Amino acid sequence: MAVTPLILVTNPAAPSHNTGDGHPESSDRLHAIMDVLRGAEFADIPRFEAPSATTADLRLAHSDDHIMAVENAIPDDALAIIGGDTVLSPDSLAAALRGVGGGLLAVQQVMQGQARRAFVLTRPPGHHAGRNRISGFCLFNTIAIAALAARAKYGAARVAIVDFDVHHGDGTQDIVWNQQDVFFSSLHQEGIYPHTGLLTDRGAFNTILNIPLPAGTSGTDFLARITNDIIPRLDLFRPDIILVSAGFDAHVMDPLGGLALTTEDYRDIMRLLCDTADRLCDGRLVAVLEGGYNLSALAESVKVCVAVMADIRSAQ
Repeated sequence: MAVTPLILVTNPAAPSHNTGDGHPESSDRLHAIMDVLRGAEFADIPRFEAPSATTADLRLAHSDDHIMAVENAIPDDALAIIGGDTVLSPDSLAAALRGVGGGLLAVQQVMQGQARRAFVLTRPPGHHAGRNRISGFCLFNTIAIAALAARAKYGAARVAIVDFDVHHGDGTQDIVWNQQDVFFSSLHQEGIYPHTGLLTDRGAFNTILNIPLPAGTSGTDFLARITNDIIPRLDLFRPDIILVSAGFDAHVMDPLGGLALTTEDYRDIMRLLCDTADRLCDGRLVAVLEGGYNLSALAESVKVCVAVMADIRSAQ
């Protein structure tokens, strides 16, 4: 049976995660993305609705105290604010659980050979959520849970995570710090939230590679760091699957970042990562949406990445 080039995993509960008026991480983000993916060139891409993750799934990356803290923070009505920037509404837990479930479904489909690649279109994002910490719009760390599930449930001996969000994936680093068989790399703007991600942070087994970048870094320089620094480490690590924390707030138009990537740069970055997955792990690659807060830049950047992942040349 032929393997599907790409599946999209959506989260039907995501719009009910209400962050209030004016918050950058709103349901408008997914609406903008889904609008650009309605074109005829994307009509044949299979789409799956994310199931809800279980407590056992969450325990792969989070403590029981953290899981309980998230549950207890969910308001009965109105909105609640955690840490000054993470807004919760009564349905936020359902959205977060299905976001995690989407990552798990994507990894299952790819590891079991039903699909070559997957893109999980979900919110809230996850890469700032640590083992014991709600932070930066994030409740549970979807990418870290997916990585650990790939090993624990689906036979991956080694898993690589590449995070190209403009903000360092501090929660992911926290969770995988002691994992010998998970490689984590992050390209991010230095000197901004969450003020982590130093070059000297290497993890307990030298499986963490941080690449902090100065404000104004171009897409050409960004891509060069992937080519010259990350790809050689992936070659040495030989992952069985590559997971991507796909944040699009390094775009030059994004209001929360200060890097200078363009939509075309994201196309080239995703093509390089897909080519690397083809070479190292039979194409197995799962991307999970993280940041990106200019709606048009986010939507168009996701569009070109989806086209690359699905091998649709006409949309690239």
